Amino acid sequence: MTPRSMEHIDFTSVEKNLERRRAKK
Repeated sequence: MTPRSMEHIDFTSVEKNLERRRAKK
């Protein structure tokens, strides 16, 4: 597992969270 992969997952999580927050608004 490379640090880049971990960062990618974190980025996806943030994007998903943002989408969920936007949908809630």
